[in-house]
Amino acid sequence: MDLNPPAGVLPALAARTGVPLERLRHMTIAGQAPWLLDSLDREPAPGAAFDTYVHQGSVLLTAKERPRRQVPGWRAWLPTDPKRGPLRRACPTCQSTAAAATFGFSLISQVPLTLSCPHHGCHLEPAFGGLGAFVAWEKKGTRARAAPAAVVAMDARTHQALHTGTVTLPRRSVHVGVWCRLLRTLIDELSAPVSALRTRSHRPEFRRW
Repeated sequence: MDLNPPAGVLPALAARTGVPLERLRHMTIAGQAPWLLDSLDREPAPGAAFDTYVHQGSVLLTAKERPRRQVPGWRAWLPTDPKRGPLRRACPTCQSTAAAATFGFSLISQVPLTLSCPHHGCHLEPAFGGLGAFVAWEKKGTRARAAPAAVVAMDARTHQALHTGTVTLPRRSVHVGVWCRLLRTLIDELSAPVSALRTRSHRPEFRRW
């Protein structure tokens, strides 16, 4: 349901709940295409999805400096293995203050795009659950932990992007599709081993990251 519900489900929900169809679509992963991810369809060639999404831009490295790699069957922000379900994370403050039997997992908490709750600034903590409903925390004694200010600031930008379509940065505004791709590009660049980079990229400012 969260990924890509059958065609007749959302119109039926809209008719019975009064929630606009477009808003319901936006509450699914499929409804976030082509901004959060390009498409849920099969990639036209092995590795094409990763290359198109991650290698369109650059943050720390130029296109020539970054090592290239193939990741067949890749989908942005989603598990590569179809047998793996979405992440199960939740904010302890949201969970503890919700009415009984009403708390579930938000769509954004199920993808590795943010680390904190947009309402309380707490770390999203691993949890067990099914059918969107919270069951228990993975770690016994889980309590709310304040996320670092830098994490909260970055996550606030991501939430702004998903809700308004743009991110307001100090110098300019960035489209949500560009923002999500630059985040994934940055992860790819930071994950590149120094030994695989060109000599020019072994610069101190990159190693500090």
